[in-house]
Amino acid sequence: MAIYKREFVFSGDDVTIYDFPEKTRIIYPPEAFPAIDDERAAIINALDRPVGALPLISQVNPSSKVTIAFDDPCIPIPPMTNDTRKQIVEAVVEKLFAAGVKKENIKLICAGGIHRKWTLKELSTILGKKIAREFRKNISCHDAENPDSIAILEKTTEGEDVEVNRALLDSDLVIYANVNFVTMNGG
Repeated sequence: MAIYKREFVFSGDDVTIYDFPEKTRIIYPPEAFPAIDDERAAIINALDRPVGALPLISQVNPSSKVTIAFDDPCIPIPPMTNDTRKQIVEAVVEKLFAAGVKKENIKLICAGGIHRKWTLKELSTILGKKIAREFRKNISCHDAENPDSIAILEKTTEGEDVEVNRALLDSDLVIYANVNFVTMNGG
């Protein structure tokens, strides 16, 4: 009679219980970092003391053009009562305003690659209603099929074009807010 060991495993977007043969070797990720007591304080600290860079407020001036990109809600993650992306974007916007950056010079782009375009209502679940309302004209989804929104950055050694959203080249600073639920689901 075969002996199995029962384990929780990711299966697509779900977690399931599976019976593995006894000799199966399961490799687990390292332990999680300790919980952060005050997420907002940690975000502000990261913006004021980034690793290997000047504080955010020192990287911009009133005429700066800034793009804030964020990952899309395509992967179900446990619902967050206060989405980390929302907290990051709110803190970044506050810092940009404190530096005198004009609202019309701040773009928010959902960096969804070739995923479908998300509605403003859907994006407000990530960004929060306040940011969605205040920046509704400045929020868009990346459109990989619109040549007007794409710029060629360079070519690979094989001669392939490296394409990016044109806003990245039109901006003085690009900030990316990402939430990784599992390894390799963002970038």
